[in-house]
Amino acid sequence: MKITVRITALALLPLCAGMFIYLFLRPGDPFFKRWFHETALVNDASFLNMAPTMPQWILFSLPDGLWMFSMVLIILAIWDFKLNRRSLVWLALAIVIGLLFELGQAVHLVRGHFDPMDLVLMLFASLIPIIYIRFTSWMQAFKGS
Repeated sequence: MKITVRITALALLPLCAGMFIYLFLRPGDPFFKRWFHETALVNDASFLNMAPTMPQWILFSLPDGLWMFSMVLIILAIWDFKLNRRSLVWLALAIVIGLLFELGQAVHLVRGHFDPMDLVLMLFASLIPIIYIRFTSWMQAFKGS
């Protein structure tokens, strides 16, 4: 298992972007937004008021897709980017649990607001690293033959 700086950054950047969206750009008055204004960490915090101009799917669904992408990438890194029975079990388990949390919101078992776009982005984001791994392994096999 060799987790490089590049893979770590590729997994952490989407998490940080999703956290930024969740904490600072979503409408409402979350604690962190108030704290940011009150501590005056920057002279102009007007970027925190961008929410009305941003598409709703960016504010509410993209963070879910970003954490799912990061989670799948980390699981693939743990399994040394090999897709086999054992790694696929863990990948499938992680993806299904993530999707079940969203579906749990639909039936009010989990706190939050159900949005089908969350499911779409989570599923799409979970497939990106898997498709990339399959494509790169296919390309390496093609070059080797």
